[in-house]
Amino acid sequence: MLPLIILLSLAAAADPPVLYPEPQSIDLESGAFDLTRAVPVVVADDATREEEQRIENLFAAIGFSLKIAHAAEDRPGRAAIYIGEAERHASFQQRRLRSLAAPMTEARPQSYRLMISKKCIVIVGADAPGVWYGLQTLVKLIRQYGLSLPCVDIRDHPDLHARGVFVEGAIPLERLSELAQTRCNLIVFSSPELYVLEGACAERWRALFDEARRRQIEPIPLIDPLSNAAPLLSVRPDAVEGRTAVDLVTFYGNDWQPLTHPNLIGPDVSPVEVSVSGVTCARGIDYILDGPPLEYPFRSSRPWRIRALPEGAIPSGAVATARYSYAPPGSAACCPHAPETRRALRQVLGRLIDVLEPKMIHIGHGNIERLNQDIRCRERHDTNAGCFVGSVALCREIVEDIDPDVRLIMWANAIDPTQDARRYELVGAERDLPDDILLCLRPSTMPGGRPYRPADSIVWAGETGRPFLSMPAAASASVYACAAAMGEAGAAAEGILVPLGDDVRLAMEKAWSKGNPIDAWGEGLNQYFGAALLDLSYDDVLDALVRRMNRAVLDGVSPREKFRAFQDVLDSVRERLPKDNRQADVAENLYRLLSEYLELEAAYAESQDSSVPARLRDVVEGVAEPDPETGPERASRILDAIEATRLFVPSSILFRRYVLPFREIALPPGARAYEILATPRYIDHEHEAEAVFDLLSCPGPLFRIDFETVGAARITVERSADGTRFEAVQEWTSQRRGGVRGPILLDRPPTSRFIRVRAAAPAERAVLREVRLLALKGTAKATWPRVSTAPSVDGLLDEAPWAAAAQLDGFLLADGSAYPEAPTHVELCRGRDALYVGVTAFEPRMGTLVVNATQQDAPLWEEESFEIRIVSSEDEVFRFIVNPLAARYDSRGWDRGWDGRWQAATTIHDDHWSAELAIPCATFDAALESGADWRVNFIRTRRNVRDEESAWAVESDAAVICPSGTVTFTATRPF
Repeated sequence: MLPLIILLSLAAAADPPVLYPEPQSIDLESGAFDLTRAVPVVVADDATREEEQRIENLFAAIGFSLKIAHAAEDRPGRAAIYIGEAERHASFQQRRLRSLAAPMTEARPQSYRLMISKKCIVIVGADAPGVWYGLQTLVKLIRQYGLSLPCVDIRDHPDLHARGVFVEGAIPLERLSELAQTRCNLIVFSSPELYVLEGACAERWRALFDEARRRQIEPIPLIDPLSNAAPLLSVRPDAVEGRTAVDLVTFYGNDWQPLTHPNLIGPDVSPVEVSVSGVTCARGIDYILDGPPLEYPFRSSRPWRIRALPEGAIPSGAVATARYSYAPPGSAACCPHAPETRRALRQVLGRLIDVLEPKMIHIGHGNIERLNQDIRCRERHDTNAGCFVGSVALCREIVEDIDPDVRLIMWANAIDPTQDARRYELVGAERDLPDDILLCLRPSTMPGGRPYRPADSIVWAGETGRPFLSMPAAASASVYACAAAMGEAGAAAEGILVPLGDDVRLAMEKAWSKGNPIDAWGEGLNQYFGAALLDLSYDDVLDALVRRMNRAVLDGVSPREKFRAFQDVLDSVRERLPKDNRQADVAENLYRLLSEYLELEAAYAESQDSSVPARLRDVVEGVAEPDPETGPERASRILDAIEATRLFVPSSILFRRYVLPFREIALPPGARAYEILATPRYIDHEHEAEAVFDLLSCPGPLFRIDFETVGAARITVERSADGTRFEAVQEWTSQRRGGVRGPILLDRPPTSRFIRVRAAAPAERAVLREVRLLALKGTAKATWPRVSTAPSVDGLLDEAPWAAAAQLDGFLLADGSAYPEAPTHVELCRGRDALYVGVTAFEPRMGTLVVNATQQDAPLWEEESFEIRIVSSEDEVFRFIVNPLAARYDSRGWDRGWDGRWQAATTIHDDHWSAELAIPCATFDAALESGADWRVNFIRTRRNVRDEESAWAVESDAAVICPSGTVTFTATRPF
């Protein structure tokens, strides 16, 4: 939407400029300035060679070069192009230019004014970036109008002065130039190469940084010692943040005794504490240690050994306590208190600053692999927050010693209470950070994170009083909402940072000018419809409306009531929109038509009145008008068919997608209905048609069946356990001309593996299509019953204890929209000392299962796997993951280096894979008392021809998997 000043100027210029980012104000006037070879470009007397080279972009747009003159050579009154900063350019003291330049001396940074009159072109910037952006705008005008430029006065400045992108690896120069055109002015580069800047690698990165600066883009390297320190640890492995282990070791004479964990952090750099009966023993006097050197990535399986010395104080047969730190395989975090970390960081940061000369360095600190678990940290008796602040302060100290002018940036999600601060025990840590740290808000990247709400994080950041950037989620709608919220957050909100992708242009536009563009979906419709739309597409908009209406239908909300609720939302959105906003009008009209269609369909289903279809004319014509694939001709054919048959047109024909018909329903308390994403097998005969579903495992009671048919005198629903012998569940008949219409609601919702829907039409050919099954899901609550005999862990689930187990079904897709194609069945029981979980993961295409990992703690969530996520009564998160090959992954408090003592066994079958897991109760350091409620979730990752992520507990409105299911531990129950 163009600013009002442009709309008022249309009489003066019929073809207003199309610019992005859209300037803050444009004033078009009559007349034009003609560019010829005789027009010089006048720059400041002290203009640098680099500044003059930037003007070559102008020459490329014109198609020929112009003479570059300095202010001292200028002849006042002649036609010329004046380019420069307000306080540096002597020509701006001329009487005809002084009024243009004077206000720019006090303008905000990066501001510019571009004025094209009949006599000259003036670009005056508040600073060098302002001049650059004014020059870019002139180039865009030349590309739009050619060499005869309209007279225009553009005053422009950014609402947010930092507008950046986050990039993995280097990018080509062409991409840099594209980013410069969007007014991007900083790039955060993340690459392992930045840790080892030597030789050709150093030259390549230095050249890239120089090219970015030539385009007024400040490059920022990222070095993260807390989660991405592999290059540091490959050189100094002793800098690793380890885990603390405590072993009980029995000594027998001079025999060597193995320690439990390999990859011990050498006793010369990290304490190893050995004591017997509370008396501390001395290395080299009472005992000696032997083991391989520590090497990244810490995958050695060779154990360290300990042996008592004959002359020492440890008698044979004594039991000693050995406390030490070790590095779990793949560890990539540095210990903030290790001298080796200081030396490694100083080497890397010193080289980085020497080669790239950055003005800013990003130090990560957003993902914490491990913190405050190494003996070198624990012996300080520090909190997690204190240890975290110490890591940041170490980076600040090293950088300040090398170059005090370099500013540090860090991710803020780890200390953000709306994100990960509670998870990491870092609430309040921001108060003790160095004063000049720039925070960068971003969504949590950890599994199970809360839904990211930029406004919440922005409010928190504003309350800290610290300057901050904000990184929205990837979707366009999030970019829009984040940029808008930052624009209202005050001076502390320095700007936004977005991942390099399709949404960069939009993000830069909204960061430059929060008032342009104004979009109905960004202003509130996305939030209401759970969508992420900005560029208006009929199909995308209609999909969002249909999803919302279908959910309302399944919840028993009438279409008219839903439309009225939407109108209330739209009224509040329209307050922020220009008058007569087409996007809002299209959404309102389509939603109204959907509502009217469903009301008419419900009336026709109840009465079969042949006059009802005729009332569809307005709906058909209304849908055809904006639909690019319908048009008048197709609408006319639909209307002719309605008039000829007096039958109701199916939604799949009118809207080109299936809309669930509305029926008044009474759902059981706490239950919701969801579609089962199963594909039926259709069998057609002359007077009978059927659809057969093999659900593998029914996720819940079958509640509703939707279908399209014509003239069916009878619809029968049948069920079967084996797919061969079916029994009737319910039957519907009709003698009316239209026959039985869907949907049908079952009086007694069944659960069965096989479901058959049959349509009989004795008088005509039977038709049955678009058959959909919908089942009920209750609240994610279950019991974890205790059994007297524990099952053995063999992956078969065929023992007696499982008959007494709690049975869990009803997994939903991660977005909360439907049941998945591949169902999952879970069984729970517990013995005296352990929890047992049985899993049956059904798969209709077992031959194409994607599963490869066999090693411990591999990223199993990237392939076929099953996860148990348990949140203890102390809010500590435990994860246990197993794949069909029985590979295991576990973590505690999101530390993947933690190794719990649990078992898992799996078996692969023809149509599913099964798993049994046993988790000792001692794993949780908490009593699992009868009646206690713990938050638990079960998550299935399916990797196949069709990938799915599903979970037992899903927050549908937030579209996020979270540990919201509740499991209650119960007392002993007999078989």
